[in-house]
Amino acid sequence: MKDWNTHKKNIIKELAKLENMDWAENDEIADSIFPYVLIEAINILKNSEIIKNPKDLTNTGEKVSVLIEKLTKD
Repeated sequence: MKDWNTHKKNIIKELAKLENMDWAENDEIADSIFPYVLIEAINILKNSEIIKNPKDLTNTGEKVSVLIEKLTKD
């Protein structure tokens, strides 16, 4: 369980680093939903609880690709 908490903390930290980048330098990114998505991802993770037996859907690059494909389908 501690390992998942460490992952969660590190993911939040990396998302926060992304949010601190100067999006205003790129109007296309600044005007997109991307900055909002980062903040919401941080918010959801900060308010989430690690469950006893979480299912890792991303433990291989192939699984990540399949997951992203499923999530981005109509």
